Amino acid sequence: MPGAGSAVPQRSVFRRHRSRNSTGFAPTTVWTDEQASYLVDTVLSELPFPEIYLRSRTDAKGKTQHEVVDGQQRIRSLLAFAANDLTLEGPEVTSPLAGKSFEDLSKKQKERFWDYSVVVRDLGSASNSEIRDLFRRLNKHSVVLNTQELRHARFKGVFIQLMEELSDDPWWIDVRLVTPKQVRRMEDIEFVSELFVGIMAGPQNKKEGIDEYYESYERDFPDKAKYAKKFRDTRALLCDTLVATDLVDWSGKSDFYSLFLSFSKFSEASWTADQKKHVSEDLGKLREAIDEAKKKDATEIRNRTVRTYVQAVTRAASDIDRRKARIEIITNLIRNTA
Repeated sequence: MPGAGSAVPQRSVFRRHRSRNSTGFAPTTVWTDEQASYLVDTVLSELPFPEIYLRSRTDAKGKTQHEVVDGQQRIRSLLAFAANDLTLEGPEVTSPLAGKSFEDLSKKQKERFWDYSVVVRDLGSASNSEIRDLFRRLNKHSVVLNTQELRHARFKGVFIQLMEELSDDPWWIDVRLVTPKQVRRMEDIEFVSELFVGIMAGPQNKKEGIDEYYESYERDFPDKAKYAKKFRDTRALLCDTLVATDLVDWSGKSDFYSLFLSFSKFSEASWTADQKKHVSEDLGKLREAIDEAKKKDATEIRNRTVRTYVQAVTRAASDIDRRKARIEIITNLIRNTA
């Protein structure tokens, strides 16, 4: 079946071609102003919305006609706003945009609107039956964008580029921190972001704060070199201290988060081979004790340190207090051993 996806700027969709819908596949109901306003808010927030489907047919004289298969209401809504025929309203519209029409936008906001890329998929001369089959499959296997995919659509600057660079390494898969499927969904970038923010500002509560760092350092990141070096030095120290098979034992994200941020405190240390050996051995003993203790009821765990770690990793593991508890345990072990 023909059709390849391509990102086409809005001005190309709205000004270059006149299109019509005669397929019967697009919704027949007209959107309310609130629905249309929410779409415009999505565009001005530089977030993605589902791709628009067209069917193109060229006649013997070379004249091409474009039919909107799916997306008519989205096109109408954006055109109405651009023509000052829509004032943004409704509970889903962000407060700075509420009550505004196109002419009320700032110069920068207008430029953002026109520069937004709408993903358009041209189905070529697909038949009606092929199009019906396509939408049946799309509706059956639709996947909602996760938070990192939304960040990827929203941010393009210095911080996110660094996060993508740091995560672009098969090592993260080799030590089983992420799977190839998670990499495809950008979950590796999100986890690297958590680790990086932890190095910059200490352990955070769950994934809170990631968007704040992406936004704050979108245009400039003065300490980029400093923190990127600390991140890489921490990973290098981990690899020099624990062999890959031992790192796999810490591949649970909660465990590795604790291990990584603990090692970051010693990223500038110059450990000898013996020091690294002792740290590795003691971490191995702790890991064995934790894994064994997980098989028991918490009240049966005699070792107080192990009991605290197990309690902090088995319930609400990404809460900031539990993260701090685990990091303190590992940090103290390293400090007393190295």
